Amino acid sequence: MQDLLADADTVAAPERHGDLAEATFALHAIPPRERTGVLAALRGLADAVLIVEFDVPPFDDRGPAHLAYLATRYELGLAEYEGSLVAQGFLMPVLAGQVDPDRPRLTWEQRAAGWTAQLHDAGWDKVAVEPLADYWWAPAIVITARAH
Repeated sequence: MQDLLADADTVAAPERHGDLAEATFALHAIPPRERTGVLAALRGLADAVLIVEFDVPPFDDRGPAHLAYLATRYELGLAEYEGSLVAQGFLMPVLAGQVDPDRPRLTWEQRAAGWTAQLHDAGWDKVAVEPLADYWWAPAIVITARAH
């Protein structure tokens, strides 16, 4: 996504502009220091965004509360996906990246307030957050924002 949005010709092309851009459980895979730029570039492609993400509790990265949360939640997730390739092919690499600083980090989730702040910093207006569903990992939320 970063490469697409970094191409000024793509973002500026009127035929590429739409009413809505949507991202479902995807933007947390962009490092936070890059995410605001991606959200700002999306303003060139759409008048509004609809984002579905998790609203994780606040904790210091890799601190005791974070590690306790991971242990509790992964027990639920692994039970839900027992016997599935999801556990080995997705859940375990994500977990390893969160606890082992020598492994690649694959996700950077945050609180709803963090998403709202990044959208405002990227120039989006009228940001709203609504609950979507309870999930084994964290509550899922829908975030909407308009460019004007």
